[in-house]
Amino acid sequence: MSDVCTCPVCGTVMDVTALGFYAELSCPVCGEQSRVHTTLANFRIEGILGVGGMSVVFSARDLVLGRELAIKVLNDIYRDTPERIARFESECAMMARVRHENVVSVYSAGWARGQFYIAMEKVVGSNLELLLAEHKCLMPDEALDVVRQVACGLQAAEEAGVLHRDMKPGNIIITPEGQAKVLDFGLALEDRPDAQREETIWATPFFVPPETLMGNPEDARTDIYALGMTLRSMVTGITNFTEPVQELSTLLSLKREMKPMGELYPHLDESLCDLIDRMTAFSPDCRPADYAELQDEIAEVQSGVGAATEELKKRQKKQLFRVLCAAGVLLMGCSASFMVALMSSPSPRSEAVSVSDSVSWKSRDMLRAACELMEDGDAEAAATEFRALSVQAPEPAMRLAAYLMQALADEAFCVTPEALGAFRRHIEAAEQGGAADRKLADACKKLPDALEYHQFVPEDVSAALPPPLRAAVLMLAARDYISRGNGGAATACLDAAIACLPASSVTQPLLETVQNQRRNLPRVMVQESRRYISSLMKSGKPASALEILRKADTSHFSPLELAEHGVQQEVCRVSIEAFEMLKRHFPQEFKAEASPEQVKKLSSELGKAQLSEELFALVCLLHGDYARAFESDPYRHNAAARAPFAILMRDWKQRLGL
Repeated sequence: MSDVCTCPVCGTVMDVTALGFYAELSCPVCGEQSRVHTTLANFRIEGILGVGGMSVVFSARDLVLGRELAIKVLNDIYRDTPERIARFESECAMMARVRHENVVSVYSAGWARGQFYIAMEKVVGSNLELLLAEHKCLMPDEALDVVRQVACGLQAAEEAGVLHRDMKPGNIIITPEGQAKVLDFGLALEDRPDAQREETIWATPFFVPPETLMGNPEDARTDIYALGMTLRSMVTGITNFTEPVQELSTLLSLKREMKPMGELYPHLDESLCDLIDRMTAFSPDCRPADYAELQDEIAEVQSGVGAATEELKKRQKKQLFRVLCAAGVLLMGCSASFMVALMSSPSPRSEAVSVSDSVSWKSRDMLRAACELMEDGDAEAAATEFRALSVQAPEPAMRLAAYLMQALADEAFCVTPEALGAFRRHIEAAEQGGAADRKLADACKKLPDALEYHQFVPEDVSAALPPPLRAAVLMLAARDYISRGNGGAATACLDAAIACLPASSVTQPLLETVQNQRRNLPRVMVQESRRYISSLMKSGKPASALEILRKADTSHFSPLELAEHGVQQEVCRVSIEAFEMLKRHFPQEFKAEASPEQVKKLSSELGKAQLSEELFALVCLLHGDYARAFESDPYRHNAAARAPFAILMRDWKQRLGL
C-alpha cells in the first residue's frame, strides 16, 4: 500500500512510502521542506532533543492528553538487532516501575511504524555533564545537594528492584529550580539472582565500579560508587583519567590505587573528602551499606560544608577587591614607609590601605567606586570602572595601575595588539612623570614585547616590581599561555607567581587566587584552549587551529568535547584544502577571514552551484555556527547521497549529536 502526502504550499501529491520515520522531504515543484511520518501511535513528533549511542530522543506531544513529553526511539542501525531490542524493552519495563521526583518518569511504551518507543517525561533543564564542561566544577554545597537528590532517586529505583549501572554526570538533568533528575536506566539490570548479565561493559570507565569490571555481584553499593565518582567530578572538574585506558587490568589498577581526596585537594573540606573516599572505596564493603546510611553521611557533611561554603563565597567576593587594592596602592605613588611595610610582613590592619595625598580626588572617587563593585562581587562592572580610570585619571602611574587592575578584573581580557598598544602608551605616559612613575615605567618597559612575541620567561619579570604586581603580571602571562594551549609555560608562570609572594595578610588573597588557578589548570586549559581554537577558526586560520588541535591534551575532555574536538580537526583539514583552491582561482579577491556569504558569492563564479553551497556550509562550520551549516547542507534532503561532502556532513552531524 502506498503512502502519500500533500505539499502544504502548492498542493502537490507525493508518494512517501519509501521514506523512513521523521524523514525530511522537499517538494519537487515548489521546494517547500517538510517532515513526513511524524506520528508514533498517539504522539506527534515535533523535533529532535538529542542523539545517543543507541537511541534518538524526540520532543513530542500526546494528541490524546495534550501534554508535552519525550519519545525515545532505537537508532535505525540497531533496530534489527535482537539483543538491543531486548535491552530497550527491559529498560522500559524497569523504568515504568520507578515513581519519584528525582527520576525521569516513563509514561508508556510500544511499537509503531516499525519503531520501538518509550514515552517519558520531558524535563526542561541542563545536563550536568554540560554544566561541568562550562563551569569546571560546582561549589561543594551545590554538589552535595545534587548528590543527595540523586541518591533519593536511586533509592526509589532500588526499592523497585532496579540498579542504574551507568551513573555519571551525563545521566543527570538539573532543572532551572535546582531539582536533579536521573535518566537513562538503559544499562540497568533487575536486581535478582537469575538476572542475566552481559559480558560487555557499557558503562563509562571513569565512573564504572570495580565489581562491574570484574563481573562480581552488584547491589546498591555499585551505584553508590559511581555516584561518588560523580561527586568527585563535581567538586574537582575532573571527569577522565589523565591517560587513555586501553586494558581492563590498567583500569582496575587505577581505581585500586586512587589517592585520598584530602591529599590531592587539600583546599576541600575534610569531611567532604572523607565522604568521597568512602563512596569510591575499591571494596564495596568499605562503602556506605545502603542509601539510608549514605544520606545520613551526606547530611552530616552538608551541615559543615554549608557554612564553610558561605564563608568561601564571601571571601571570594572580597578576594579580588583586596588584591587589586594592594596592587593599586603599590602602583600609585604611595609613601616609601608604607611600601617598605607592605613588602615585609605587615600587620592585618595594613589591609585597610589608603591612597597617597598625591592622588587627585577624581582618581580617588573613581578608584573607590571600582573597588566597591569588586567588593560586591561584580567583577565585570569593576573592570569597566578601572578601564575608565585608566583613561581619565590625571596621574600617569594611576592610569597604568588602573589598566593592569582592569586586566585582572576582566575575565575576558586577552593579550591583543590593541591591549598591548594601550599598555605601551600607559608606560610612556608614566615615563614623563615623577621619580616613582619613572621607576615603575622602567620596571614594566619590557613586558609588552614579551607578551606580544610570546617569549615570556618568568625570570624576566623585573624584581623591582612589588610582589603583588609581579604576581599579577605573571598571572596575565599565564592566561595568555593558557589561551594558546601551552600548559607547560602557564605552569611555570603560576609557580613563579606563587614563589614571589611573601607570606603576609595583604598578599594572602592573591596567593590563594594563584594557587587555585594552578590547582585548576588542567580544566582551565581545556576551556581556554577551546575558546582560542574557536577564535582562530572564526578568523579564517584553520591551519593554526589544526596545529593546536593536534597537540591538545584531551585527557580532561568530556565525551562531548572529544567529539567536537575530532570534528573540528576534520573541518580545519577540509577548510585548508578549500581555501587553497579559492586562493588559486581568486588570488586577489579571496580573504581567509571572509564571511560565509562572501565565500559563497566568490565561489559561485566558478560555475559550480553545488560547490558554492558546500563551501558556504563549510565556512559556517568553521565559524562554529552548526545550526546554519547543517541547514544549508546541499545534501540535507538526500540521506543516501554518496558525495564525499555529504558523507562528511552526515558523520559530523551524528558525532556532534545534532
